[in-house]
Amino acid sequence: MGMELQPVSRSLLMKSLSLKEGPIKTLLKRLEQKGLVKRIGNKGHALSVEGRAWNQRLRERIVENKEVHAPGVSLNEFAYGIQLRGLADLVASGIEQRDLALLVGATGATTLTFQGGTLKVPSVSGRALDKETLKELNSKFRLEDGDIVIVGMGRTPSDALRGAFNAALSLLVRLEKSAGSKTGE
Repeated sequence: MGMELQPVSRSLLMKSLSLKEGPIKTLLKRLEQKGLVKRIGNKGHALSVEGRAWNQRLRERIVENKEVHAPGVSLNEFAYGIQLRGLADLVASGIEQRDLALLVGATGATTLTFQGGTLKVPSVSGRALDKETLKELNSKFRLEDGDIVIVGMGRTPSDALRGAFNAALSLLVRLEKSAGSKTGE
């Protein structure tokens, strides 16, 4: 998201995302094809006008992102939670988000919905969480009805973060597509 203000080099992206050069090149190529970034000479890539608009829409939905201790949902030492505003209706079971976290090197992700004042795991019949995990997540996030918390897990903090963000982006892309189909795009 720092690409909004100035060009960012591939090496900086590699370091900040903990990815090798090949995946970064692929990512940038796909973002260029979608018109979200543009190459700025040898300085790197920056967000295009459309990319800045997409970034703004992301910021409206991504409320918080923090490292968390969530023993009731995390299989690993490292867990990272991302709160998304008002997207609970887009979650079926949370399995899709778990799989997308696995694709980017995380060890998994758990998607939780906040409805009726309770955080629940939709994939297990809406079961409520254990008290320790509930206390942790309620202290880290200011939840509103309809919010989601995706907890990415990993062997390292960057694996957990990458997994949580990839899972969150899948829901944001689905939201964009459904908004586009409603306006006839």
